[in-house]
Order: sequence, then structure tokens, then C-alpha cells
Amino acid sequence: MQKFVFVTVNGLEDVAAQELKEVFEGAVITKKLPGRVILSLNKKYSKKWLGKKIKNLCGIDTVYSLLTIFKFKTLDDIAENTKKIKFGFKGTFAVHCKREGSHDFKANDAEARIGEIIFETGKKVDLKNPDNVVYVDILDDLCLIGFLIVANLCKREYRVRINSRSITGCLAHLVLKLAGVKKNSKVLDPFCKDGVIAIEASLLKCKVYAFDADAGNIKATKINAQLAKTKLNVSSCPLDWIETKFKKHELDAIVTVPHYSKFLKHEELKKMYKELVSQAIHASKRLVVVCINEQQVDIFNELAKGAKLKFEKHSAFVGEMIYTILDYSINP
Repeated sequence: MQKFVFVTVNGLEDVAAQELKEVFEGAVITKKLPGRVILSLNKKYSKKWLGKKIKNLCGIDTVYSLLTIFKFKTLDDIAENTKKIKFGFKGTFAVHCKREGSHDFKANDAEARIGEIIFETGKKVDLKNPDNVVYVDILDDLCLIGFLIVANLCKREYRVRINSRSITGCLAHLVLKLAGVKKNSKVLDPFCKDGVIAIEASLLKCKVYAFDADAGNIKATKINAQLAKTKLNVSSCPLDWIETKFKKHELDAIVTVPHYSKFLKHEELKKMYKELVSQAIHASKRLVVVCINEQQVDIFNELAKGAKLKFEKHSAFVGEMIYTILDYSINP
């Protein structure tokens, strides 16, 4: 049985796991770690077959086959466990390490130490163009070692115009899946910024609307959408136009990262978000907002309570950013 580790957005492992089970029929989720899902396949598959499957996973950043997983205290512990591995690969190799947590060593220290151990078994090193990449994934006191299959999938090639308040493609995709978005769903992002949520929805074959009051954001969205080869309905519309654009509960979901500025007063933010909630209650069956700070969360919670909306709360961690995702159900 082959085991693979799929690196995803920390906090949204359940969403990623559900998609993995849909793509890899018959596969078993054997373990979930922060930002990681370990999947077991009941037979050996070719890299070509895996590559085709992985293309359908827009919420995954990195994939590697798993050789071993163990707990450690020091870099020496990692070295001793590495010596137990039988590296039967052919060709050259390099070691890449990803490290999360507090340790008394750096990622390149681990790369050098493990690389030396493998080199002493007679394997040749090629740091520029290796045939094999030994992937060392360090998470707090846990170390996973395997062979890298693909990395940096969250970096979308279409995103040449990036808004600093936007989110990654992987996070956008997973938030859309969390919102129950699927093929032919009608989706609106009324604060589209650089268009990442709208474009990811379009890649899911939804009918997508992208609004923004800022002309620069509209231009960025159109450029990125063109590069992504997706079709969007892009308009420079204020929030209060939503009820004139759409019939009662016509939209399956409004998914957005609400506009925020430290220069806006609390009451100004509250007025804007109240309009968003009001418009969502009219035009959509669901509202999912991605908040970047507690002030936004508090305002939306207050508004939801006043409107008697039920919601689920999720946290997502991307780099140094902590996002709070509020998923509101609107009864048509």
C-alpha cells in the first residue's frame, strides 16, 4: 500500500480530505496533521497517473510519497532515523526540507545532514537538476521523509496582478468547496480585488460574477482572468446594486474577503458589512466571508445575531496570516 502526503491549508484539512476521497476513489485517509493529509492507495500507480489526478486538486500545494514518519527531539534523532531508511532510487538526488515550529537548527542544516547520510550510501548529488528529491517535512516534534512529487501548486501562474489584501489560490479554492460550490453554481464575489476567488470558482465551472467599486481591482481581475482563460461577469458595482442585479436567492453563494482599511472607522466598516449581509439575505442562499482580523469577526457576528443567521466558524493559517472563515446559511 502506497502512502502519500498532501500539503494543504492548515485548518482546512477536512475540506481537502473530502476532495481527495472524491478524486482518488477507494483511497483511505490514514492520518490528518496540521496542514497535511496522509492518503493510502491500495496499489502502486505510475507517476503519470498520479500527475493527472493531482491536476484536479486545486487546494493542495505539495505532494510527496511517504517513506517514514517519526517523532524527534534533536537533529541527531532525525539523522539516526534517516540511516534506517533504504533509499533504493536510481540516479542523482537532492534534499529539500520544510520546517515548521521551534527548533535549534535550520532547514538547510537538516538538508546538509541528511544529504551527507544519503551520499555516504553511494548516491550522487545534483543540487540543480536532481532525478530524485528527498523531501524532509518537519512539523514541531514530528518528521516525515519521502520523495517529492510536486510543489508550489498554490502559486497560480495567472496571478500577475496581486492585491495585498487577497488570498492564495489554494485558500480560495478550499473556501469555495467549504461553501458547497460545485459545477453550474452561481457565485458572486462583491469585493473581488485581484479576482482570485472568482477565477477559482470559474475553474470549478461555476457561473461567476465579480464586483468591485475600485477600478484598479476591476482591471486586475480582468487581466488575471484572461491569463487563467476563464470567463467572468466583471462589473464595477457598489454593494447596494446586488438586489437590483439578482432575483431573490438567485445566487448559490456569495464568497468574499470583505474590504478592510485601518483608515475606516468602526462604524463605517459596520455600515459596509451590514449592507453586505442585507444584500446576501436577499440574493443568495449562502454567505461565506474570509476575515483577516478580529474586528471584522466581531462585526459580522453581531450582524448575524441581529439577522438570526446560523453560521459555522473555521480558522485557516497561511504563513504568518490567520484567517477566520464565517459560513452563514440563509434559508430561502
